Amino acid sequence: MTRAVLFDLWDTLVEFDVEASRAVQAQMAERLGRDPDEFQRAWDETRSMRETGPLAPSLTALGIDEALVQELVQIRTAGTRSQLVPRDGAIETLRELGERGILRGLISVCSEEVAAIWEESAFRGLFEVTVFSCVVGLAKPDPRIYLRAISSESSRPRRSSWGTAPTTSWPGPSAWACGRCSSTGRERRPTGRRRWSGPGRA
Repeated sequence: MTRAVLFDLWDTLVEFDVEASRAVQAQMAERLGRDPDEFQRAWDETRSMRETGPLAPSLTALGIDEALVQELVQIRTAGTRSQLVPRDGAIETLRELGERGILRGLISVCSEEVAAIWEESAFRGLFEVTVFSCVVGLAKPDPRIYLRAISSESSRPRRSSWGTAPTTSWPGPSAWACGRCSSTGRERRPTGRRRWSGPGRA
């Protein structure tokens, strides 16, 4: 029996807008008086740092004056806030899972502004467990980030069942519910795998 479903955030519950993200980087570059393409390349090189820790160190690593760091964090936060909009059917699916007594978990590889504004978003209160890479200092595919979610969901992680929503498409509200995952991070053979077809269509 499925006890919980584990979701990704970007391109699953929220569509990631590449062009909007590039526009935010261009705005940051303009504030610094840097060439946008040069800044984008440097920004990409610090991705791992900002996805597993605070934003400020990844900015100072680019040689940015500390006096400007907070302003750039605010630019980044505003851009992310505008993107943190649920895809069609996402909220309905999450609510339906909750009504059925199925626990809902989220693991997101993201920078700190996502965690900072999470409680402002439409997703507030819809997850029993949220794990943000920037907070825990771990990123996918490190199995420890999944174990964080499992151990948070239950005091007996060996009995936890988790699923993932598709990351390449969202054909209406759908998600996958799968078999158990062991506490060693190895996925066991699925037991009773079934497709979640959305509210009222299970």
